[in-house]
Amino acid sequence: MNKLFNVILLMSAVSISTTAYAGWWDELFETSESASPKVVQAVEVATPDLKSVATEIAKDVATQSIVDLVSAKAGVTADQASGGLGAIFKTAQGSLNKEDFDAIAQAVPEMDGLLAAAPTKQENGGLVGGLLAGAGKAGELIGLFDQLGLSPAQVSTFITLIQQYFSSEEKPELSELLMQGVASFL
Repeated sequence: MNKLFNVILLMSAVSISTTAYAGWWDELFETSESASPKVVQAVEVATPDLKSVATEIAKDVATQSIVDLVSAKAGVTADQASGGLGAIFKTAQGSLNKEDFDAIAQAVPEMDGLLAAAPTKQENGGLVGGLLAGAGKAGELIGLFDQLGLSPAQVSTFITLIQQYFSSEEKPELSELLMQGVASFL
């Protein structure tokens, strides 16, 4: 929302600086040789800023879409969705080669943020961690979900939703890569 406010503020500044005379709108669409120097300068300054703001907004919307998808469909909070997604991706990252995981990471904007949202393995483990200590990677993932207040059954729900996300992005091959990364412990 803050970025949207910045775009509106920037557009207002361009508008205010050019309303000093009647033909400012027409000059926006003229060639730079015949347009007012003030208008040309304002547009030249605003264009790179608008592109970077638009790019950042698009990344945020795309990142939110996988978190929003999981949050809405699994009935969990955005923090639980981010943490659970991060836990799954982090576990897959440990099982896949770098090139395969990089392909997945490129399809999920802000993958670094999701990986950072994943809880860390607790050494004392708690009740669930203690019960699953011998279960290997599957036990670790279930323990991470438990730390987020999520049930073991939600691991498969999250994976199914990630696959739906990749399908909606028309990247079904990434679903297959993800399954290779998580199949060894499911």
